[in-house]
Amino acid sequence: MTKKIYFMLILAVAGIAGAKAQMRIGGSEMPNQSAVLDLNPDDNVSAGHATLGLALPRVNLRDSGDAFPLVSHVEGMTVYNMATAGDVKPGVYINNGVKWLRQLNSDTPVLPAMEKDSIVGNEVFDATVDGGLIRSGAGTAATPYTLGIAEGGVTTFHIDDSAINTTKISDNAVTSEKIADSTITNADISSSAAIDLTKIAFPSASENSGKVLKSNGSTWIADADNNTSYTAGDGLTLSGTTFNIGTEQINSTMIANGTIIAADLSSMGASSGQILKWDGTAWLPSADAGIASVSGTNGITVTNGTTAPVVSLPSGTKGQALVHNGTTWAAAAKWSPVYITNTSTASNSITSSGYTDAYVWTDLTPGLYSLRMRSGGGYIKFLLQSDVAFGTSAQFEINSNSHDCTTEIIFHYFYTGNLRLKALCTGNCPTRLANLTLHKFE
Repeated sequence: MTKKIYFMLILAVAGIAGAKAQMRIGGSEMPNQSAVLDLNPDDNVSAGHATLGLALPRVNLRDSGDAFPLVSHVEGMTVYNMATAGDVKPGVYINNGVKWLRQLNSDTPVLPAMEKDSIVGNEVFDATVDGGLIRSGAGTAATPYTLGIAEGGVTTFHIDDSAINTTKISDNAVTSEKIADSTITNADISSSAAIDLTKIAFPSASENSGKVLKSNGSTWIADADNNTSYTAGDGLTLSGTTFNIGTEQINSTMIANGTIIAADLSSMGASSGQILKWDGTAWLPSADAGIASVSGTNGITVTNGTTAPVVSLPSGTKGQALVHNGTTWAAAAKWSPVYITNTSTASNSITSSGYTDAYVWTDLTPGLYSLRMRSGGGYIKFLLQSDVAFGTSAQFEINSNSHDCTTEIIFHYFYTGNLRLKALCTGNCPTRLANLTLHKFE
């Protein structure tokens, strides 16, 4: 049913179009005599009464030179483009038979002015207020209206990024008045800029001679160059404005340790095989006289001391070492045990009520020691403990139910001070140690 209604409506409109050269849509009045198509919502044609508008066909153009969606370019065809593609963007476009032309100002759509009479430019009503243009002329054939760029009309808004280069700027065009104060930095000045002094403005010509630019805290001013006095420091000489390393000015404190190598040394007139010797005043190249004389003492003998020295040591047996006995060097065992203690502990020096001192060595010195003891049986725990603050201790145990038991331990004592042998009986307790010996290996 719907398809039929549309079809009939199309036929009806087509019939009207064929019957009349003009058409009115809306109301029952005749169309405006100057209009091919008169659009009104009703018969009230007073100004501003209409509440509806003309919706142009909405299309998606691809490029101004592409006729799409038309089969080919049609001059006068008007559409509203919805797409942003190629060189087109949303707005009203008119086809000139070759390409799509967008309205000049899409924010306030107006159809481009077309020549209506013989007076060129007479249809230009005014220039856009903020567009940078100005209209001139009288609108007559003699002085038609023309559009031009207003003075100061081109702003940064109208200039494309990177459009201005050095070729666009004329020589001597940029003056100091065009440069904001304090905006030029070192980075803005090329190392090859070669800025001539004539480009620098001084307060007066009389201040140029011999003066330099200095900051007074607020601005740059011409001022006297009063910082040209130099003095040579340690190791340097000054001639005019040239510094040099002075002759014999570098001393030992100026040379970094470990930096002098053989290549830095002069031969100083030395011949092959000579060495440096101190003659009491200076180092001089001299012959290497070798060893004048070698002799021995304290058990060590030397023969042929002036030619080919032969060193003879005291005789000894395998495993012995050369040890000084306080008088001379002699062969001796590497470690010779020296008695420190050979005794028995006092009665009741061992109890079961807690650790008690079985024996105390006073002012024991550091060294390697051997401790040997014999008990008549029992179970005894021993503790070697130093009186030195934060000194370490060692613990060991004898377990012998009924037989004599001899125990020996070797320990290294690191302190100088009292060393205590503490004992605690835990079963079948003896009252003392029958034999207690302490040796120091020297």
